[in-house]
Amino acid sequence: MTAINRILIVDDEDNVRRMLSTAFALQGFETHCANNGRTALHLFADIHPDVVVDGYPHARDGRHQGTKGDAQP
Repeated sequence: MTAINRILIVDDEDNVRRMLSTAFALQGFETHCANNGRTALHLFADIHPDVVVDGYPHARDGRHQGTKGDAQP
């Protein structure tokens, strides 16, 4: 089992990002932050995080996102 070292934190609130980043960094993790989904996707591709902490509320879990049956007229 490999260790979790790199964390991507995604939240639109500056204070939340800073608090989480500081807390994880104090525990020895490498943290990267994004304030929106677009930035998060770019960082994800660049840094290949071990974990993503996503503070955005979602109506449904990611398994349902983008499936053909979910299309709305």
